[in-house]
Amino acid sequence: MPQEASKPRVASVRPDSDLPQLDRDFDYSVPEQFQEQIGVGSEVSIRLGKGASPIRGFVRALKSESEFSGKLSPLETCSPLPVVTEPLMQLCELLAQRHACNLAEFLTLAVPVPAVRLSAQILDGIRSGSVTTAQTESERSSQGAEQVGQRTFAAVECSQLGFNRYFTELAKRAGQYASTSRSTLILAADERTQNRIVALLEAQGVKAALYSSTLTRSQRYKIFTDALAGRAQVVVGGRSASLLPLQNLSQVVVWDEGDPNFADRSAPYVTVREICALRQQIEQFDWQLAGFVPSVSAARWLDTKFIRLLGDFTTSTKISFHEAATKFGRQSISAIREALASGTNALVIASTPGFTDAFYCASCNERAACRFCGSSIKASENGNLTCRTCNAPETSLRCRSCGSAEFDSGSGGAARSVQELGKLFPGVGIRESTGASPLSQAPQAAAIVVSTVGVTPEDSKGYGAIVILEAHRFLRREGLYAREEALRQWAQVLGYASPGAKVVFEGVSQVLGQDLALWNQLKLANEQLVERAELLFPPVHRLASVTGSRDNIQNLENSLAGIADVRLLGVTATKENRSQIEDEAKLVISYPHKATVTLAQRLREEQLKLTGAISKNKRTGRAVRPLRINMDDMKVI
Repeated sequence: MPQEASKPRVASVRPDSDLPQLDRDFDYSVPEQFQEQIGVGSEVSIRLGKGASPIRGFVRALKSESEFSGKLSPLETCSPLPVVTEPLMQLCELLAQRHACNLAEFLTLAVPVPAVRLSAQILDGIRSGSVTTAQTESERSSQGAEQVGQRTFAAVECSQLGFNRYFTELAKRAGQYASTSRSTLILAADERTQNRIVALLEAQGVKAALYSSTLTRSQRYKIFTDALAGRAQVVVGGRSASLLPLQNLSQVVVWDEGDPNFADRSAPYVTVREICALRQQIEQFDWQLAGFVPSVSAARWLDTKFIRLLGDFTTSTKISFHEAATKFGRQSISAIREALASGTNALVIASTPGFTDAFYCASCNERAACRFCGSSIKASENGNLTCRTCNAPETSLRCRSCGSAEFDSGSGGAARSVQELGKLFPGVGIRESTGASPLSQAPQAAAIVVSTVGVTPEDSKGYGAIVILEAHRFLRREGLYAREEALRQWAQVLGYASPGAKVVFEGVSQVLGQDLALWNQLKLANEQLVERAELLFPPVHRLASVTGSRDNIQNLENSLAGIADVRLLGVTATKENRSQIEDEAKLVISYPHKATVTLAQRLREEQLKLTGAISKNKRTGRAVRPLRINMDDMKVI
């Protein structure tokens, strides 16, 4: 990157735009009042043409004069300190190359929208000397121990005690690093886990900043600038925190890296796994994945020696199972009674909320489907029918095949389980925790908690018994990752168990039940890895999807033919045509990891050819890209 001049007159700026034709640097003149504070990585406001509204931009270079012979437009505003460090710029450039998108899309993910009042306070602090700017590369290398850049997977005992023990040890290590001006970043996908981690860190006297989506814009920008200036040395956060420019970063820990919430559901569809892997190569920090079970991607890395396993996957719980899908079998009832008798809570996990997970036509047995997205219909406690996915109300349910209005209900959800438990355990307190009405803490007195996955209330003593109802339904969900996600969710639930707690799986096969009882999690992950390798499915290969009009997709298919190692799996109609473009289609592409940049460049070239043919969303009227590219589509299969 070009060196800064002492009195820069021209700034090369990358505008914050997702239009492919604007993915380049534009020269602007630097007004005199900004010449002292501007630097490479500063955030500025610019106008792209006369009469245009100001937009964000990021300074990529400073120079004394421009190659453009005309009159340059001036910068409108300039941040009081550079907000994009050199390592962060390198990381965003690599990610943009691999995802066939604009550099500004990743810079926008990394840099939160500034708070004007806070920016003024930071500028006053710089002038008074109370706020320091980001360290240079030489300053970072002269502080603390030399970075060794180890990549490991810490296998944590699957219990509440195992979780607490791991993060207590991590807190001690983070405190030692902080004492030598080295920083630690801890990533967890959901806010509940983030709060648990922060509490365990603070119990060891380690002050941690929580960088979560619930913060206000000022709070997020404050933590961002604290990280940039070296004042935040331990940060806990989710997906967005993976790009925080922490100074002298020594270790990054990703808890439960297989959680789908670590994957961005909107463009540019990047995953925390990929961000950390690339960032670790640039900054050479110690990178540790940690969890109760390995994802299939982690199993691949372990198999190829890219990461090293620390410890063994174990659990202190006593796991039993039975193949019958009948709810509340003898083992389940016995486990719940023993837990209640010992004064501990019992946890029951239902596969779905509400009274039923689906409805089926009484005449032809066709599943009732949402008229908008095609997902199944659920019934709430008050009898209202809504879509399980998009929550659209269903007032007049009719079979799409035969037109019948008579339907039979499917398996029961959490609300029905509460009723059934009330009959089995009269006089015992029963609490329900679902996404619509989550509980944060389990009852103090011994009770039964019925919960869906992801909203299990924390119990300070740990649950004495855990029953997972209709486990086969977790395994039968759609998608390539259904089995992997089921194992991860079950381990997440077992992470709330007390030592020696009894766990019962209802409705699993003999083979899977034995592996669960022995906690052969690495074996289960490796089995899935072998199956996917035979089919060239992720994570052995990657799957990309490109969505657009059928004509554009047909032209793209012809253009991509013949690229080495790239397989075109075919064109399908889109399941959810949210853009409401006529005759929209999706091209699915399989390719090896080594071909990522080559394929992304070719897709980018094809996208640029269509910049003058922007399509429009019929519902909103807004322009959409003629080709929408997802280089790592986790839902295409």
